[in-house]
Amino acid sequence: MTPKIIICATALVALTACNSSTTSNATMSTNSPPATTAATTPTVNEGIGSATISGSTYTVTTNGSTISLPAPNATVNGVPGWVSGLNGSTTNARQYDGAGMQMIAGSHDDQSFAGITGTPVDPGLSGTATYAGTFFADARAQGANTSGPITLTADFAQNTLKGDATDFNVNGRIQSGGVIDGEATYKGDTAPLKGGFYGADEANAVFNNGYVSGMIQTKKQ
Repeated sequence: MTPKIIICATALVALTACNSSTTSNATMSTNSPPATTAATTPTVNEGIGSATISGSTYTVTTNGSTISLPAPNATVNGVPGWVSGLNGSTTNARQYDGAGMQMIAGSHDDQSFAGITGTPVDPGLSGTATYAGTFFADARAQGANTSGPITLTADFAQNTLKGDATDFNVNGRIQSGGVIDGEATYKGDTAPLKGGFYGADEANAVFNNGYVSGMIQTKKQ
């Protein structure tokens, strides 16, 4: 499943969406105001699967189960995606179609999910490098989600990829072949991280533990 999301960068927007409350350090383009309902407990889906973004097809497949999403209904921080409560949507998610990779992550009908497809590449770097971009995190069980800018520091001597934003932390490990794993934490809930270095300058990943899910999209500075 592969949704797309657009995120624009500067205004502080507080959104209350169906089944979630969202604080975003960006402007959001939508067609109608979100509705408000109480948060619900998600279906536990701990896996990280594969994502497909093709034309009007946005799917995430995990352990043989596929979630199919409609076309994105919003653009947040320049990233296309879905905001629950807009036009009857029950999805809070973001999608990215990048350099030789695709990813979608968030929640749909109270089920958290994350998928990423693509082959990481060894960036061939030493010392440290800075990667900057955006992140999205959805804590469905807490009825909260957020998105905004993030800066990550890649230390190729220590094989780490780390960064922080409000209520959000990345503690990644750099493996051989440009693979990234580790953990991402949102509002105190930690989820496994999966991604890598892609193309000439991207470092992207998704995370999901069944309760917290999301994605990180960055480029080398």
